[in-house]
Amino acid sequence: MNLGPVDIEPAFSNAFVFRDRREELRRDASAILNTWTDGTLMVVTHGANIQALSGVSPTAGEIVVVDPRTIPVIVIGRIPPP
Repeated sequence: MNLGPVDIEPAFSNAFVFRDRREELRRDASAILNTWTDGTLMVVTHGANIQALSGVSPTAGEIVVVDPRTIPVIVIGRIPPP
């Protein structure tokens, strides 16, 4: 997959492991999603982060598609793992 550059973003650190920082991680991740303007953004993160951002608790390998322009993000689709 030719997706472009890959960045490691601390805002998407594991919200389960860093429970004491969950709200901070959610807020920082939301700010990134809500202000993204450079085409499609693909974020690979942890289930706890996805749950905190969208209310969805994904299965392992599931893709959750959101509209990042909303606060909180709105889930517009889910793609199950193969």
